[in-house]
Amino acid sequence: MTLNTVQAAAIEKMSALKAGALFMKMGTGKTRTAIKIAEGRQHDFDTLVW
Repeated sequence: MTLNTVQAAAIEKMSALKAGALFMKMGTGKTRTAIKIAEGRQHDFDTLVW
């Protein structure tokens, strides 16, 4: 899955945070971005509630 620059920047910024929110325009890939963030941090949690 290829990320665009907005998604990559969001992932980089969120990676340092314990909690956060994605505020992106409609159609820019919030769901895809959130999935990538969860994939990168899957060792930090037992259960993910969407």
